[in-house]
Amino acid sequence: MATIRQLSSGNWNAQVRVQGKPAQSKTFPTEEAAQQWARQQEALTKEHKSHTIYSLGMSYCQARLLGRGSHKHALQIVEHLAKAFPQPIQDI
Repeated sequence: MATIRQLSSGNWNAQVRVQGKPAQSKTFPTEEAAQQWARQQEALTKEHKSHTIYSLGMSYCQARLLGRGSHKHALQIVEHLAKAFPQPIQDI
């Protein structure tokens, strides 16, 4: 979530906080520039969600394999891989 405030110098400060991420802050000469930067930062952090092998594997099994013979076997593979790699994919 973004917070935009005017500083005593007349400049505008934008601060973006997203849960689980460090806060980002930048100062601009205009309010419009601060709002634009804040929207860009929020969009970037939303695009980079932390996915795990388990979350992606389960999504794939439900979307593509549900009702097929390979569904049960694929679920077992996903669960086995999730135990070996519990961390987010970008950390593997």
